[in-house]
Amino acid sequence: MKKICSGCGQERDAELDFSWKYKDRGIRGTRCKLCQSQISKQHYKNNKQSYFDRVRTREVLVIENNQKRLADYLHRYPCIDCGQTDMRLLEFDHVRGNKSNNIARMVGQGFSWSTIEAEIAKCEVRCANCHRIREGEKRGWWRNLFNLHENENK
Repeated sequence: MKKICSGCGQERDAELDFSWKYKDRGIRGTRCKLCQSQISKQHYKNNKQSYFDRVRTREVLVIENNQKRLADYLHRYPCIDCGQTDMRLLEFDHVRGNKSNNIARMVGQGFSWSTIEAEIAKCEVRCANCHRIREGEKRGWWRNLFNLHENENK
């Protein structure tokens, strides 16, 4: 079956060159795929900034939502070692599984909350001090040697 394109005026094969408009009703579009592609590209080129603006608006909303959820999480879970509740001092200590990303970075880059939650599940909440002490002990930092030496002399 042949059909005339409303864009270029050429007669083309309806099944090969025209996309479905309403497939359930068996209705195909009025422009051939080539004309429709050119129109879509031109529309995007003419409206590029509005597309960028919409994406940025959405990103800002996602980031703000993630920040609120993260703040709520940190309010509910204090430092596991000392009980510190000041959110400015709380960090995530990856103790289970492999760290795939930094949680704060994920929040700031607008990752989905489910992805962030999966990363949080690998962590324990610790304040900055307890986190540094634990990491130092775990990694054998040289400062720990001096700290242990001072404790022995007391």
